[in-house]
Amino acid sequence: MRGLIAVVIGVALVWAGWWMVGSRAALRGAEAVLAALPSRGLHGGAEVTVAGFPNRFDLTFTDLHLTDPQKGLAWQTPWAQVFAMGWKPWHLIGALPSGQRITTPYQDFTLDGEMIRASLQMRPAGDLALEQISGHVTAGQLASSQGWALGWQWAQASLARQDDDRKHLFAVKADAISLPVAPPGLSAQVEGLEAVAILTFDPDLDRYLTSAPAVVAVDLREARLIWGAVKLFGKGTVAADAAGLAEGEVALRVEGWRPAWEALRAAANLPPLVQSGIAAMLENLSQQSANPEVLDLDLVMEGGMMRLGPMPLGPAPRLR
Repeated sequence: MRGLIAVVIGVALVWAGWWMVGSRAALRGAEAVLAALPSRGLHGGAEVTVAGFPNRFDLTFTDLHLTDPQKGLAWQTPWAQVFAMGWKPWHLIGALPSGQRITTPYQDFTLDGEMIRASLQMRPAGDLALEQISGHVTAGQLASSQGWALGWQWAQASLARQDDDRKHLFAVKADAISLPVAPPGLSAQVEGLEAVAILTFDPDLDRYLTSAPAVVAVDLREARLIWGAVKLFGKGTVAADAAGLAEGEVALRVEGWRPAWEALRAAANLPPLVQSGIAAMLENLSQQSANPEVLDLDLVMEGGMMRLGPMPLGPAPRLR
């Protein structure tokens, strides 16, 4: 029995020592990140504390603020917390409160939500390469200083490294999105938005973000938008050509296309002659479908130009 007690005490002391060493390292690391902000052209600060003994490392940043003077951007939050379990410090969990303030040169925003969480996982080997990053906000609202607000019941996004280190699985999903204004013919609530794609970065996306990697290829596995009577689906592949412009094709399917066209027509404020030409083209394409309420169109990018079905849209976007 004495031997067992000695073992238990020894393990407890070793674990307590590990927590002390780890907590000090976490605190020094957080302070070093804040101290290094000016070298990146940023200003910021916070009061940093660490807790969580014996099983977690809990970092709390109080009155955290970051500013990019050159771009006129700023972010301020009452607090931010980062958690890590003692036995897997390579997996970080972040938490933020309501009342975050975001400043831009054009307008300011306030971000609120019942739950704002993020997760960062790194490979527990070598240089702790980025493995997966994700975040979600429930009952969220983004309010603008110009008087409009965008809300949602649930929103989540994630990025996960694949076998090829340049490729990452990107997924985004949002439910019950409340728009500031209802477009003509549509409601002010989007029932659901979802997309899954493989993104190829160049150079590789690392956890330090020491470079600004470009997305040079997108393999869109699935995209879905449900907005009242309008249902939009997409699938296809786009990659940078020799000139760095997007080249590829995305197949689009629009169910209930007439309300979508009315909303687009009103928002785009197109000249009457252009409106009538596009409307006639869409009607003609719909008559070629088994269901006149469904449009099947290809978004094609080639030779530096982009078109939707037979309709030219202008230059293709630049990827690199």
